[in-house]
Amino acid sequence: MLRPSTYDFHLSDGVRLNVHSWEAESSQAVLVCVQGLGGHGAYYSTLAEVLDLMPVSIVAPDLRGHGLSEGTRGDIASFETYLSDLAELFSDVRKRHGAKPIIFFGESMGAVILLNYLMKYRPDVQGVVLLSPVLRPTVRPTLGEVGRFLSYALYNPIKPAMRLRGREDLGSRDELFNQQLKQDQLFVEKASVRFLFQLNLSIWRARRSAEALTMPFLVLIGEDDRVTDHRKTMRFYERIPAQHKLLVEFPTGFHALLNDPVKTQVADTLTDWLKEYSLGRS
Repeated sequence: MLRPSTYDFHLSDGVRLNVHSWEAESSQAVLVCVQGLGGHGAYYSTLAEVLDLMPVSIVAPDLRGHGLSEGTRGDIASFETYLSDLAELFSDVRKRHGAKPIIFFGESMGAVILLNYLMKYRPDVQGVVLLSPVLRPTVRPTLGEVGRFLSYALYNPIKPAMRLRGREDLGSRDELFNQQLKQDQLFVEKASVRFLFQLNLSIWRARRSAEALTMPFLVLIGEDDRVTDHRKTMRFYERIPAQHKLLVEFPTGFHALLNDPVKTQVADTLTDWLKEYSLGRS
């Protein structure tokens, strides 16, 4: 059974990150998770349930400004800050877990951050899993949202003003999960124009990272994803030079695959891949 806990990790600039951990009793590998937009590391309790009988530990930080971590909520000057935060956290995970294989797991926006991190830092990791990476968003803003965006872009681009809630049904068909999202007090309610600009810049850069990906690679996407264009992801995957790579598309699957009716198939695919490429390789 994986033992849940949390701990504080202090970055070099003094900001404290809240880190969720699920420790396997005889851990043979470590999965480091990077969360999606507005969320936090606690959501990976679902992943811990999936991997409960496997010798794999999980580390899932709340990103700066998210969850219980310090930092400005809904605004950041540059997504480069997330990359340097990940580099520091990765170094700490190495110290805590020794020579055990480390696998990165990025979901949605977290996959975009992770791709930029891999391209910049080229870390020594055993493998990478991307779940529903947002390489071309398909959610279209309303006219009111466009007007508000332009207004804040001109007058106050750093004020968190653009709502991140309200489209939960596009992400998952699990109504209970959607209700939990709507009621989650730690979910980031609004983002600034600057944050959204940085996110789109990060997406643009992530699409150019394929050639740097040489480690074992797994991409999991939903055929009915309403948040991102899975065809763009498939074209990105084709450019990845890794010798051992796998893309699995789940028919009827929505964006939040770990909280969707196809989650059992997703779990089976993930566990089989981890057994093949990660366990017993320390």
